[in-house]
Amino acid sequence: MRLSRSLRRAACGAPVAPHRGDQPEHRTELVIDCVPVIGGVPYTRMVRSSLGLPAVVLDLRSTNEETKALVDDPTRTREKVRAALKEETTTSNVEIVGVKPTSRTTIKVFVDSEESAAQLRRATHWLNSVPGATLQGEQWFPVKLNDVKKESVYGPSGAQREDFPRIFQEENEVEQIKKIVWLSGTKRYGSMVIYLSKQGDAEALLNRRIVHVHGEAVFSDRFHERPRPLRCRKCQQYNHKEDRCPNSEACGKCAGHHRAAQCTSDVVKCAACQGNHTVTDRDCPKWDEAWKVIRQREREVTARRPDSLPHGSQ
Repeated sequence: MRLSRSLRRAACGAPVAPHRGDQPEHRTELVIDCVPVIGGVPYTRMVRSSLGLPAVVLDLRSTNEETKALVDDPTRTREKVRAALKEETTTSNVEIVGVKPTSRTTIKVFVDSEESAAQLRRATHWLNSVPGATLQGEQWFPVKLNDVKKESVYGPSGAQREDFPRIFQEENEVEQIKKIVWLSGTKRYGSMVIYLSKQGDAEALLNRRIVHVHGEAVFSDRFHERPRPLRCRKCQQYNHKEDRCPNSEACGKCAGHHRAAQCTSDVVKCAACQGNHTVTDRDCPKWDEAWKVIRQREREVTARRPDSLPHGSQ
């Protein structure tokens, strides 16, 4: 049987909006063996290692080869981190409940509570047990809300209402709001993105579909963040990641064979296009090429995707 594009996407775990013409009695359940890959990591592995459990992520990109080898030895990693935590009273009560490599250069360290994860971010002395490693930033979980009354979120001056986070958290039983972004300009009713501290809270709002903002019903949807051009932090070329890079190291400032943090040269040269600018310059033709590819893909996806939400607009 030939599958439609929507069914193939659904089989691979991609979100598919329901078609308004579908009737429940005509649906057919399909079981398909499909394991998509995202960024070189199997999707099922990403899901298992991102279940909303309290954790911190170790970034090993700037470490030596000996430290990078810890990716292949989670038992040794766990014991090294656990021993370092016990040395200081500020972290001696933190319990390491598991260690999971999530790529060739990242390791997720699961702990017993959100409070313990916060302690590890504050007291970073334990990172000395993994020389050169850094902590990735705290992960936030976005939810898009549609048909929101702007004055329920922002005051007459345009500033966010001070009581909004508290009221929203109480109305919707979520733990903490990290950030909000209004998407609809001067519109009285529109869309916004709310970033939450816990994945479980975000999923709960998405599953409920109806969310409350100052007592008024609004409608939740997944927020599709616009992707940015993917640039390798090792060779500075586009469209692949450092942990799968086959190329030599290149400096983002002078294009020399070293890290930008170690650069002492006064020369400015782009390792991506060889122009007279740093690799982060937004006028770089290689950056522009990468953006054009992303915009073309966005147009193709938008043309294929049915509009599943009648409420609100961006």
